[in-house]
Amino acid sequence: MNRRICSNCIGNAAEKKYYELTDSDSRRINILKVWLTIMVVFIHSYSADIRFSTGTVSVQMPCWLDVSEYIISQSISRCAVPAFFLISSILLYRRPFSWKDNLKKKIKTLLAPYMLVNTIWIMIYFTCQHIPKLSIYFANQDHMVADWGLTGWMQAYGILGEYPIVYPLWFIRDLFVLNIFAVVIKKVMEKFMWQSLAVLLLIWLFVNMSITQSICFWGFGCFIVCRNIRLDSLDKINKKLLCFIYIVMVIGEVLTRTWKGNSIIHNMCVIAGVIFWFVCFTDFKWERLNRILLYASSYCFCIYLFHEMNLSFLQKICARLLPKSAVFQFLEYIFIPIVIITGILLISIFLKKRFPKFYSVITGNRVQ
Repeated sequence: MNRRICSNCIGNAAEKKYYELTDSDSRRINILKVWLTIMVVFIHSYSADIRFSTGTVSVQMPCWLDVSEYIISQSISRCAVPAFFLISSILLYRRPFSWKDNLKKKIKTLLAPYMLVNTIWIMIYFTCQHIPKLSIYFANQDHMVADWGLTGWMQAYGILGEYPIVYPLWFIRDLFVLNIFAVVIKKVMEKFMWQSLAVLLLIWLFVNMSITQSICFWGFGCFIVCRNIRLDSLDKINKKLLCFIYIVMVIGEVLTRTWKGNSIIHNMCVIAGVIFWFVCFTDFKWERLNRILLYASSYCFCIYLFHEMNLSFLQKICARLLPKSAVFQFLEYIFIPIVIITGILLISIFLKKRFPKFYSVITGNRVQ
């Protein structure tokens, strides 16, 4: 396999060499992005409460349905966002970069879409809250745009509080912040490599905070590059044994989900899940499936940007119009994400062909 070797410009660059991603590596990452994006959508499709302007409706689910949704959304799919941080870190550190040039790039590719998408949904909320037939789906005591003061606006853009108004975009906000400190993180990792890895693992396993997945998996990606660990080395892992271990860990995580110590088991399961998906679902013997996944991967960012609000809106419509039986709840859980992903994919393809400049701006000027 042909590997192009490049020197890294950060830290003791003269002494260390890091290889650029091969075509095989890029193919692995792009296919993986599709599965991770699907998992992110399913994470957000898991909800026991649906909020209307008139109040919150609690969905009562039978045990089998609750466990099924938990396995898919809360156990298996929870490795998706950490894996995205890991991939983003590897993609940055694999080649030389300057702090200034990288920040300019991230303002275009991360900050601009982040601000634009949040602004679009703020405008949609404000408009729909003043349309009686639509206000029930967009109005609640936390998101009455007309009543916002400075604090409300800062919270809407994620400057204050944990999440912006489009709450999945916290990932982009955290990713942008990590890029600001990317050079410092790299220098620390190079100087205290194994100590840093140990600290990150301890933080991930024992510190139950949302910010830990941002810091830890970004750090893990930096470690992989610093140690010159090649992605194709994953092919040496026994897939059958890995699959068995992962299934056992998922079952254990589900069975202990009500225990106080479940967070440690869950976090171990997340690490196993990242490895599992990297190894087992990034190349298929059916080449046509590989081509379809590679084609879809170029639209993953757009699906990520626009899935949640549309998903929430469609869930509310279904909650008002469809029966509350377990069968309908299961069908909603499976098919609403499929409809959302397919719809955004088709709209993205249309916008890219018909309105390429707008599509380029809203996706952060990404070359696709």
